Amino acid sequence: MRGTVARPRLVRTLLDDTQALAALVAPAGYGKTTLLAQWRDHDPRPFAWVELTTALDDPRRLLEAVSGALCDLRPLPAEAVAPQAGPDDLLRALGQRPAVLVLDDLHLLRSRAARAVVARLALGMPQGSTLAIASRREPALPLGRLRAQDDVVELRAGALALTRGEASQLLLRAGLRLSADVAARLVTLADGWPAALQLAVRALREQPDAAAAAAAFGGDDAIVAGFVREELLAGLDDEDRAFLRRAAVLDPLRDDACDAVLGTGDAGAVLRRLARAGVPLQPLDRAQTAFRLHPLVAQALRGELRAADARLAPELHRRASAWHEREGELEDAVEHALAARDTDRVAALLAAHVPALVGGGRTALID
Repeated sequence: MRGTVARPRLVRTLLDDTQALAALVAPAGYGKTTLLAQWRDHDPRPFAWVELTTALDDPRRLLEAVSGALCDLRPLPAEAVAPQAGPDDLLRALGQRPAVLVLDDLHLLRSRAARAVVARLALGMPQGSTLAIASRREPALPLGRLRAQDDVVELRAGALALTRGEASQLLLRAGLRLSADVAARLVTLADGWPAALQLAVRALREQPDAAAAAAAFGGDDAIVAGFVREELLAGLDDEDRAFLRRAAVLDPLRDDACDAVLGTGDAGAVLRRLARAGVPLQPLDRAQTAFRLHPLVAQALRGELRAADARLAPELHRRASAWHEREGELEDAVEHALAARDTDRVAALLAAHVPALVGGGRTALID
């Protein structure tokens, strides 16, 4: 396909037929479904594919959909297609011939009963067969048990991110005439996120001067802002969206900084919950006390903040500047003061800390 690149290194990982579960978990736009299709093209086992919808968020309907997908591969025993068939009946049918059962868009299953069906399938998968799931949010599956048994392969956003070579290949396949510098800028800006490059390609094709448009492309571009709004934030409530808009002025998003700047008391818990819910927040430490929001998403959120309340962003930057100064992080304090366009504060910060800057060899700020 023109808009995709081959991912042989990831396909090789998925071809291991000793794993009961293959879990592809990442926010929207990381190429999970595309990778599953590439895996299908290289695995000798047949694939039974179920595109999940909210209508299947019911154990009986879910089992019927799985049974139907398996029937497309081969006739099933009567007990596996009976109205009262359960997960164990389907597992026995899978045991007759190794296959891969794909449950795409697992995040759409929210009921405990439907999730229990998937968990039973994951734990009971017969030798040689694999349950493959693709989800935008952390799946409610017994991953700890499967990890302990070395029975799961997990591909998350970090693994699914495009390498610089893959990203450059995608731009070449799109047929855009870009200089090496402009193409490199787009690759850096996308930061491995396949959807970002796809959106850039679509936006640039509509422009008479693709190179100039590429140089100006960013998170505030309408096509990116629309994707963030419709795909990444659509499932969040107003409170969470407001939190992200305000937190986007910070980089990284540290729980103590968020609490101080946003006036919250539980920012760490909120950030961890949003990361599990599919917001592209990359944890920066094992304790998950700090996260990095994808730069394009952060830029889009800051655009939403300006549109919602033009006076709030400068105020948040001033608060961030004060917090960083208290923490002894002068460069960040100055950066936020500049973002607030508070030249008086910039001058005051530099004047107050000249001895420390000179003594530490950080004269670039003074210049």
